[in-house]
Amino acid sequence: MPAVRSGMSLRLLSALLVVIAGLVFAACGGDDDGGSDAEGDSASKSITTADAGKASGKAVKIGLLTGLTGDYAPWGEKYVAATQVAADEINEAGGILGRPLEIVVADSESNLEGAVARWPRLAEVEKVVAVQGVESDGGVALLESAAEAQIPIICSVCGTPTLDERGGDYVWRMIGGDNQIGVALAQIALEHTKEASIMTEQGLETTEGISDIFESAFEKGGGDLKQRVNFGGDAGTFQAELEQAFGDTDQVFLASGLEPALRIFNEWQRRNYGGTFFAPPDWISPEVAKFGDGALEGKVFGVGQAFPEDSPAYKRFAAAYEAILNESPSSAFNEPPLYDGLIVLALAAEAAGKAEGKAIRDHLAEVANPPGKVVQSYADGIKELRAGNDIEYQGASGTIDFDEHGSVAALYAEVTPEDGDWKVTRTFEVDTSLQP
Repeated sequence: MPAVRSGMSLRLLSALLVVIAGLVFAACGGDDDGGSDAEGDSASKSITTADAGKASGKAVKIGLLTGLTGDYAPWGEKYVAATQVAADEINEAGGILGRPLEIVVADSESNLEGAVARWPRLAEVEKVVAVQGVESDGGVALLESAAEAQIPIICSVCGTPTLDERGGDYVWRMIGGDNQIGVALAQIALEHTKEASIMTEQGLETTEGISDIFESAFEKGGGDLKQRVNFGGDAGTFQAELEQAFGDTDQVFLASGLEPALRIFNEWQRRNYGGTFFAPPDWISPEVAKFGDGALEGKVFGVGQAFPEDSPAYKRFAAAYEAILNESPSSAFNEPPLYDGLIVLALAAEAAGKAEGKAIRDHLAEVANPPGKVVQSYADGIKELRAGNDIEYQGASGTIDFDEHGSVAALYAEVTPEDGDWKVTRTFEVDTSLQP
């Protein structure tokens, strides 16, 4: 591996991430206000983006707090790339309020403890004005810390129902919550079967909550729930749980983290259970798509967010993203919300006239929600704002209309493994009659 130099760009970093799974960022240059050094937190490093265009002066720092190691590492690599695309676009348009944007990337290690551990460095040392990324458990754990520091978090992939009521202060999100996702998964299951069992990993708010929602929606839609089997993610074997779940049906909704899911699939394949799994977003990953040389093709159906692939914003984002990772974005991984989240934060700073956390928070809905002139790029957005016009940013993920709790509605896609990747089989809206 080549030596990592001070001032390393996100483009080079992303390329290295493709080659080295779970890379912890090597030391990069920082500024006098607390940039990284060799004795600092090795899981939180300050890095700069590509060409800063006409921007000058002290950089505006925004954090990307996401899992680069652990269960969410496959997503982390893609979220770094999606954030890079937005950061490059912002800097090429002159930065934020004429100042260059700098991204500080921190590894949450795919768990709430890692997110909480990385937060002080982002907030107190790097002095970021906003943060994006973060998984559900970390987002909930940081609710009070974000409010105390007045640093808004766009929790780009948080589905937790906790944010249905507690979001919209300093934690916002760019996707539908687990209440929507659980119903969407029940709709997918009901298209395939009228009877199913549930396997739920205990101890995680996301898995337990989404199982509750799936159960309610599945039964409301006329489904017959045969079993609900709870298990610990660190169990040595899942033989008993699989026997129970598959005892009365071969259709199973599995709510778990990625690592337990892979071990369950190994045992499922070894015992030749057959049947179908329905998949939450947490383990729609390359490992699952490639599992057993295609053993899960036609056997797993999951849910992802659907995006407007014909829109100019999506096409521009997809082309830039593919140039970094040599692959297209996928509804299975939700990269567009990471791109749009950073654009919305930057536009909010422009609308506020200051790059400060509270001011950014106060203007998030202003630059995204109707009414306003529709813009589909950062450059067009700041042009309209500087002309004194209201704007409605519509990005690669589509319309962003924050509700009072900082959440957005979503269009969903059914996805399934095919040729080692996740393919969209159909798109659909949530059936509100099935919601809790």
